[in-house]
Amino acid sequence: MRAMHARGLSESRVKGVLIPLSGMLTDAVSEGLIVSNPLRTPRRARHRGGSRHDFIDLQPSRRPPRLLEPREALALLAATPEPHVDLVLAGLTTGFRRNELLGLRWEWIDWKARLIDLRGQLYWKKTGRGAEREPIHRGCKYDSEREVPLYRGLADLLARRQAGEGWVFTDPRTDTVWREEASAVSVLRPAMKEAGVYRPGHLWHVLRHTYASVLAAGGVKRHELEQLMGHTTRGTTGIYTHLFRESYETAHEALDRVYGGNRPPLRVVAETSGTPTRRAADGRRF
Repeated sequence: MRAMHARGLSESRVKGVLIPLSGMLTDAVSEGLIVSNPLRTPRRARHRGGSRHDFIDLQPSRRPPRLLEPREALALLAATPEPHVDLVLAGLTTGFRRNELLGLRWEWIDWKARLIDLRGQLYWKKTGRGAEREPIHRGCKYDSEREVPLYRGLADLLARRQAGEGWVFTDPRTDTVWREEASAVSVLRPAMKEAGVYRPGHLWHVLRHTYASVLAAGGVKRHELEQLMGHTTRGTTGIYTHLFRESYETAHEALDRVYGGNRPPLRVVAETSGTPTRRAADGRRF
C-alpha cells in the first residue's frame, strides 16, 4: 500500500485494488487453499514494527457530499432555461440518480396519489455491431426500485405536457431520451455556471444530495430518507414501503419550504443571495 501511495495513487484507488484482492483471498480461504485472509487480520502489520491496531481499513474515507444551500438551489432554477426547469426541479425534488431521472416514464406517475413508482433506470444498449445504441430500461442500482412522493410543484410543471406513456424528459435536438452526458453538457452545467454554483465533477449527484439535505432538515427520519433515496433494496425494507407513506407529507412540507409558492420570485432570491443571473424569472411558482 505504501508503494502505491509513493507512486501518487489516491487512497480510494489503492483500496479499489485491495478490496477485490481481499475478496479473492476470502474465496481461497473457503476453498481451503490458504489458512486465513492476510488482508483481514491486524497481525499483517507487525513485521513492520506496527501494533495489532496498525492495519488497513478497506473502507475508503469519504469527503462530505457536495450539495446546494436552499438559496443556491433557487438560483439554479432561476438560471435554468424554461424548457428544462422541470428536469432540474425533478432532480432537486426526487433524489433520483442521473439515469433514474433521465429514464423516468409517464406511466410511472400516479397523479392522483402524487407518487412516482420508479421501476428502473435508463440504459443505452448496444445494437448491431455496437455502432448504434438504443435506450432501454434496466434495474436500478442496488435493486433500489422504489416509490417516492411527487412534489406538487413538479406535478404542476409536468402536467402542462402530460402524456399517457413514453419518456418524461427528452432532448429537443434528437426528440428522444437524453444521452447521459448530453443532459449535463446542454442543461445542468451551463445553468450551474450561470447561477455561480458549478464545481467541476459535481453535477446531477449534487441535486440528489441537496434533496437528502432538504428532507433531513425538514424532519424526515433517517430510515425513511434511506428508503426514498434508494439506499435500501426491495428485498429488505423495500417490502415495508406502505409503512413509510406517512412520512410523505413530511417530505412534501420540507420541499415546499424551499421551493413552495410562498417564497419570493426566483429572480429576487437569486439577486439577494449575491448570485448573478442573466435572465429575469417570470415569477412562476414551484
